[in-house]
Amino acid sequence: MRVRDRLRESRHRLLGRLRGLDGPAGPTSEQDQLLQQWERFEKEVIAEEAERLAREHGLAEAELEHDWSLLAEQLFSDQLPCPLCQAAAQLTAQCRLSCRCGLSVCAPSADPHWVRRALSAAAAAHEAVCAEPELFYSQCDGQLTVLCASCGLHGPAFP
Repeated sequence: MRVRDRLRESRHRLLGRLRGLDGPAGPTSEQDQLLQQWERFEKEVIAEEAERLAREHGLAEAELEHDWSLLAEQLFSDQLPCPLCQAAAQLTAQCRLSCRCGLSVCAPSADPHWVRRALSAAAAAHEAVCAEPELFYSQCDGQLTVLCASCGLHGPAFP
């Protein structure tokens, strides 16, 4: 029995040497070589994927930071978006909201943050009940009104 095992082992080594597969501390079969190649390939793919994900994460973080900085800039600036044309509107000390598109309405406050919140609240209240976009328009008396033809909303923009 031991003789047969030694014979098989010697035959395996001889065939390995003849095939060029058996060397010092080298793989003993083609299957071992394929396994080692597969493991190297897996490591390379994982490293490339990790690098790609890190790049995408960095880009996403930079984009998010940029978006937040723009939002903060808009939120804390004294300029307001015009409710009619979305261009930069001016709020005067006399509580007058005006824009180059022709908007000129009375605002209840000279605080641009309060006016921005009031306009956002009017839009949010409408969006809570209707999916259609609301319209802001100014009346002859200098008041700003919110109107929606779809749900029938008609009311003042400022409380």
